[in-house]
Amino acid sequence: KVNNSQKLYICKKVKQYFKDDLKGKVIAVWGLAFKPNTDDIRFAPSIDIINYLLKNKCKVKAYDPIASLKKNDIYMHKDYSETSSSKKAVLNSDALVICTEWKEFWGIDLKELKKIAKSLIIFDGRNIYDLDKIKKEKVFSYYEDEINKLYKIL
Repeated sequence: KVNNSQKLYICKKVKQYFKDDLKGKVIAVWGLAFKPNTDDIRFAPSIDIINYLLKNKCKVKAYDPIASLKKNDIYMHKDYSETSSSKKAVLNSDALVICTEWKEFWGIDLKELKKIAKSLIIFDGRNIYDLDKIKKEKVFSYYEDEINKLYKIL
């Protein structure tokens, strides 16, 4: 029960950020697998998070280097798609939710991300980005709480 509430904690933060109005928001999700370097989606937080977003009328664009939800009912949802790259998932998205700490995501050039994302809030559910680097590059403003870091393009 506690673990499930932890999975949905980030969803509550997304909903709160958008003032309880998620309808039509485009949310990118990075990481479908339950951990890096596997395609195993059993018990993956991404499934609960994506279900929550879809139930709240969001469009979800997901990316994972090797995992897919093709065998899950989510895959057939009209507002769910999987992209071939992390950048394609973020393109024209309102928010990014990071669910798995793939090394690929750690090396993303934040300035490049800003160029393709226009307006984006990052909900870093895996705490992969260094807050000092974020502050130094002045690409994103940031929000912190006791569990997750949130970043917004300036």
